[in-house]
Amino acid sequence: MSPSPDPLASLPGPVFSLGEARAAGFRAARVRRRGLAVPARGVRRRRDASPSSVAFAAALARRDRRLVVSHATAARAWGMWLPQALEDTVHVTRGAGGAWPRIAGVTGHSTQVPPEHVRTVTDATGTWRLTSPAWTWTDLAAVGMTVEELVIAGDALLQRPVRPRPGDLARHPLSHMDELAELVAARGSIRGVRALRQALPQLRGGVDSPQESRLRLGLVASGWPEPEVNPEVPVLTTPDGRVLRHRKPDLAYRRVRLGLEPLDAPWLEEG
Repeated sequence: MSPSPDPLASLPGPVFSLGEARAAGFRAARVRRRGLAVPARGVRRRRDASPSSVAFAAALARRDRRLVVSHATAARAWGMWLPQALEDTVHVTRGAGGAWPRIAGVTGHSTQVPPEHVRTVTDATGTWRLTSPAWTWTDLAAVGMTVEELVIAGDALLQRPVRPRPGDLARHPLSHMDELAELVAARGSIRGVRALRQALPQLRGGVDSPQESRLRLGLVASGWPEPEVNPEVPVLTTPDGRVLRHRKPDLAYRRVRLGLEPLDAPWLEEG
């Protein structure tokens, strides 16, 4: 005898609002079943699932259209490189003048985010909103990130254009230096703005990984000149100077023909 179909399979994901459950045809009594947890008012979660911080925050934002996913949670949604301690934190923001969101396990904020810095996402779970990449980066100073951590997160916004990966919300680069500088100047009174001002001139475009950012920052902090990021370096030339082969190391000092890669660089394992 084949097993009975899972009645929750028609729901948009492991965490959902009561409104979404009703829209899927569930009666109120069925969404109070023992197999569901209640992480927040009007929201249910399957007990056999562990949704990400982004999935939880998105469910809150779908339930209450006044909320936008923000701070470290928005940064995770955009794929920014974060300290591990912030990966699972949940942040949502409600417009200035409204009551702060008070939800267990969630950090609520009250700030008027300009419309041009709010993005709308429509995915398999529904439609929800989050702060723009640039606004999100400036918000990260308020959650206690260090200057180095802000540089690493900011480098993630300036990556080279690549084919979007599954789950990416947009193509890289997600922002540019002028936009970030304008926002840091415009938000001059926010908590942590001094760290933002110190981090901003240290951001670099074309960085491929947080390890690469850390290596670059560590070299400079140790007194080395700043290396170039992903330059094209000839490794095989003809006597007349024609380049037959080149590499693009993560970091390089071309004048002394020195290329540097973090230990996790994939081509180091080529043999």
